[in-house]
Amino acid sequence: MTFNPDKFANAVVFLLTECPRKPGLTALLKMLFRADFQHYREHLAPITGVDYVALARGPVPQDYRLLMGKLEALGRVARQEVSTTPTMNDKVSYVPLGAPTNGALSESELAVLRSVVREHGNKTGAQLSEETHNEPPRRDVWQDGEGNGQRIPYALARAEDNRCGPDDLDAAKRDIAAPAVQQFIAEFAAQ
Repeated sequence: MTFNPDKFANAVVFLLTECPRKPGLTALLKMLFRADFQHYREHLAPITGVDYVALARGPVPQDYRLLMGKLEALGRVARQEVSTTPTMNDKVSYVPLGAPTNGALSESELAVLRSVVREHGNKTGAQLSEETHNEPPRRDVWQDGEGNGQRIPYALARAEDNRCGPDDLDAAKRDIAAPAVQQFIAEFAAQ
């Protein structure tokens, strides 16, 4: 996958603009992950092409601080820090400085981003971290911390679709037990 900085910027601005609840940085990063991997699952191509890595609290774009700093420098977003409580770190969020560029995102990319906003736009960063922390593809890379900081391949977005379930195994057992299949196996083994 090739990283597309323009699509990354427009996806960020879209999420910041369209979410009913202003997302903090954590929520924004998790929604980007969801959008990229959902689009890959449905269309075999991510939206932004950014590499994601597995961290303790879930997946994030690799070098996300640098990427967000570039968006600030380009005048696409403004960083805000909000004090929460004396014992917690300040909450970091971003404000869009304009709208997404017309035509920068395809219809399928916009549809996935809208879907992510509908499903996750009212969730907190903590909620989204917990969800993405416990599900594939991040879980497949994390391996109890062994994969800390490791890249999460986009192909893992489709891995769950290809895993056999109980119904698949039952169907395979029935098919193998069919007389024609048993005859074929016997003939093949005799060769």
